[in-house]
Amino acid sequence: MLTPLSSRALALLALAGLLVGSAGAAVFLLRPPAVDEGAHASAADSGDDEGDDDDEPGAEMQAKAKICKKLLCTDSQRGELGTLIRQFRDETRDSRTEVKNLRASAAEIWASAEPEVARVTELETRVWTLEGEVEARARAALMTFHRLLDEEQRRKLSKWLRRKSARDLLQDRRVREPEAG
Repeated sequence: MLTPLSSRALALLALAGLLVGSAGAAVFLLRPPAVDEGAHASAADSGDDEGDDDDEPGAEMQAKAKICKKLLCTDSQRGELGTLIRQFRDETRDSRTEVKNLRASAAEIWASAEPEVARVTELETRVWTLEGEVEARARAALMTFHRLLDEEQRRKLSKWLRRKSARDLLQDRRVREPEAG
């Protein structure tokens, strides 16, 4: 399954295209992406660093509390959601850590006088693959929780998911200010 690329990823690919002499590809990649009606901003677009607060104590409780407050969960639903979020975080911890490390490696390459385009491409491809796997696990966890919801709760969840991915919902991702350059 193909997922839309973040603006950061598009810029990196455009720069890579310029470095290898493919100006046409760079122009194509630098154009603003088309936005679907129900599209939402990804964590990468929001300036949020991967995994920064995913493993903080209470992060899973914050996500559960926010979801259950919005959906007016029963005690049973609240308990099930807590279990699903805990499992999701445990199952994806290694992948999220690897993404963070891969991004750091790519950043080091970009800091060099002559970045290795092939290596950056390799690292970014691995990041996108891992992010897709984490998103798939989040979707599966949310689908399990969805089965416990009544019609009104599903309607509220549907509206919420127009703006936020399943992964961002389960990780209680917040928009933060971009880092000062």
